[in-house]
Amino acid sequence: MARAINTSAGMALQRILCPIDFSPTSSQALRLAARLAKRDHAALVIVHVGYSGTPGGDYQYPSDLFPRVVAEERRTLDDAVAEVTQLGVERVSAELLQGHPWQQIVERLDGTFDLVVLGTRGRTGAGAGGCTAAAVAGPG
Repeated sequence: MARAINTSAGMALQRILCPIDFSPTSSQALRLAARLAKRDHAALVIVHVGYSGTPGGDYQYPSDLFPRVVAEERRTLDDAVAEVTQLGVERVSAELLQGHPWQQIVERLDGTFDLVVLGTRGRTGAGAGGCTAAAVAGPG
């Protein structure tokens, strides 16, 4: 669900955080974040929370799985940086984190971001956001 963002009242964005999971909705969020970053000459920080390497159940994963998955996530994250650079964003960086997405994203918020642009898959049926967006938004 897209929401209008009005910064015409003299508020220019300086730093934007855009967590992505490589889903179609996160790609839409990334393009929106790129447009806003370009418009305001803001820094865009793209974050992906990747595979934690913790297998579930009794299944034994191949020992080379974790490095291969992390390498693929890094390549895809690098592609996202290239995409927003082509869209005209001048200041962009990317971070690959490991763990539970909502925890890692909340921990990454350090008080220096003016805006978080986050796509949602809508798996819970709870409307806009789901678990990660609710954790990032906080109470209220």
